[in-house]
Amino acid sequence: SNYFAWFEEGSLKIQLMVFGFVFLVILLFYYSDQRRLLYLFIVLNFVGNSVVPLLSQSSQTVASSFPVNENELATVVGERMPAITPNIYLLIYDAYVPNETMFAYGIDNSAQENYLSQQGFNIYPHTYSIGPSSITTMSKVLNASTEFYGDQRRAVSGDGITQTILKDVGYRTYGLFFSDYMFSGYGESYDYSIPERSTPPYVQLLKSIFIGEFRYNVEKVGFNQASRDEFVAAKQRIFATLPEGRIFVYMHSDLPSHSQISGACLPDEVDLFEERLIRANVEMKQDVDLIVQNDTGALVIVAGDHGPFLTKNCRSTTGVYDISEISRLDIQDRYGTFLAIRWPTGDFEQYDDITVLQDLFPAVFAYLYQDRTILGSKIEPIIIAPDAISGASVNDGIIDGGINDGEPLFLSDK
Repeated sequence: SNYFAWFEEGSLKIQLMVFGFVFLVILLFYYSDQRRLLYLFIVLNFVGNSVVPLLSQSSQTVASSFPVNENELATVVGERMPAITPNIYLLIYDAYVPNETMFAYGIDNSAQENYLSQQGFNIYPHTYSIGPSSITTMSKVLNASTEFYGDQRRAVSGDGITQTILKDVGYRTYGLFFSDYMFSGYGESYDYSIPERSTPPYVQLLKSIFIGEFRYNVEKVGFNQASRDEFVAAKQRIFATLPEGRIFVYMHSDLPSHSQISGACLPDEVDLFEERLIRANVEMKQDVDLIVQNDTGALVIVAGDHGPFLTKNCRSTTGVYDISEISRLDIQDRYGTFLAIRWPTGDFEQYDDITVLQDLFPAVFAYLYQDRTILGSKIEPIIIAPDAISGASVNDGIIDGGINDGEPLFLSDK
């Protein structure tokens, strides 16, 4: 399925040929003098597939002991109390990108950006992530680091550097997700989260086996999730009710979402994305309107976590395209991130030094503490996981490798 870039169904002819070949090889071994080799191969496979996950789990346990006090953001903030403590809303819409990238797809999303500007948001149109996936991006955003500090889901599940600092100064943390994908296999540590974990991992595994392939789309794999209406109703109920005390809310919507990443674009891939984008924009307006009306002094962040993967093969290009074929749009399409922030006061400009999305919380904490030195905890703005773009990279907004080598990643006017 992976080799031929099949999506949800394959070629029966090829499948039967593969099945027949494997069946004949096993049959020949079974009825030959080399039957013991077949048994040995099966035993080695079984042992190998059992031992490797155990070793992997052991290495993750060791990694989780990495001292978080070595995190630069945590160190520079220390045990101080912030100068101001607005409620903070981090609203992530999956695979949402700035309008320069949308234009390249043939989509004009300027009306949505104008809406956010009218609501008091400052838009950062040249932002990108150092990683091309939700967990990679958001874990490192919440850690303000290139490190996961153990399990890659540790930060998104509620135990990140950002949540820890905010809890220490009196914030209550909320994690609002469309499914339990963010904390599957790890658990969650928010003060309040949706949805509740109920589906055992082995059920997810069995469902994937019976489907015949492991897919990114969680509703088919079997992660526990509410319906879209239930998810929207639950989060908007929280946005409409201002609780006592200070809150930090991390909401991650699955709209507009990326391509089906089979390795081949569907004929109407961009049209499907645009349909989902329209739904995402409606949901975003509902979210923002509720927050702005009910929590006027809040710090509200609206962002995408990575690109929608709509160019080339609609997937990672490594091994399929040479680096010389990678364009500016290919990089934006995988690493570009939309970002808009509604700051509570007008003195934010001395603190909002943001190049990559992972600069977000150094900027936020610099604003909360009214201390520009916190910006020194920012990471280097370099794409450190360039597998999705055949090894090309971006350093401080400048492309390294490919067709547009040495040129800016974004050309639009700031």
